[in-house]
Amino acid sequence: NFHHHTNWDHEERPQGYFGVRDGGHNSFGITIANVQPNVCGEALTVPAAVQSTAIPPVRVESQKLAEGVFYLTGGSHHSVAVEFSDFVTVVEAPLDEARSLAVIGEVKKLIPNKRIKYVVNTHHHFDHSGGLRTYVHEGAIPVAHRDLVPYYYYAVMDLAPRTLEPDRLSLYPPDEFQETFVLEGVQNDKYTISDGTRIMDLHLVEGNPHAVGMLMVHLPKEKLLIEADLFNPPAANAPLPTTASAANTSLYNNVQRLKLAVAQIVPIHGRVFPWADFVKIAGSGKTN
Repeated sequence: NFHHHTNWDHEERPQGYFGVRDGGHNSFGITIANVQPNVCGEALTVPAAVQSTAIPPVRVESQKLAEGVFYLTGGSHHSVAVEFSDFVTVVEAPLDEARSLAVIGEVKKLIPNKRIKYVVNTHHHFDHSGGLRTYVHEGAIPVAHRDLVPYYYYAVMDLAPRTLEPDRLSLYPPDEFQETFVLEGVQNDKYTISDGTRIMDLHLVEGNPHAVGMLMVHLPKEKLLIEADLFNPPAANAPLPTTASAANTSLYNNVQRLKLAVAQIVPIHGRVFPWADFVKIAGSGKTN
């Protein structure tokens, strides 16, 4: 039974208990009643429609939001590439390696001859961090909130073999990776990336209901706010929601608390959305 346990901290585990550890942390525990090893069941028949289905290539579309700022869309999860004097910062590495490789390829076309130095992670959920390892293999430094650093360092970036679908980092790890790997932690709930001219501020979203260590990214000169999962804009020409969710409210309250100048929201899901319209939703005081 999943999570079927009593106070075992100071007791012997019952017979049949099987604890699984992953990356040094307990993942789950199960109680096994019966085991039949090496039983070969009947072979599965794969439907012809499945066998002939072609997986479409990952599609990346770019939209220029400001000079040197590109919105990389084309799927369910987006990224944002920001050009600095001699490097590039990418906000969000979602989904998987295939998505990251496609986005990295687009970044190199849009901003040639500049390396991706930083990849900013808004939060730890798998669909928003699944492509981080690909950027690390590319040489980028992940930036995440300090509360998530141990998880990323010891679990996500662990070089244990990936036998089902190995990625580039597991197949071709850089020499002495574990000794040289760098992960920047956002201390004091704010982190700034700058080249002396362009400024990118990372802020903790305090009190949000979605994820511990959630970051939002602010470009003060461009008045752009990049966020994930706290507000997913309605479709174009759709009516505005009449009430705000707890996540919407937390985003609004944090922007107000920090006194950020925002003209547009750049969400990881959806489309660019005017801040003034968001205020009509989240600033109304009506919640759902």
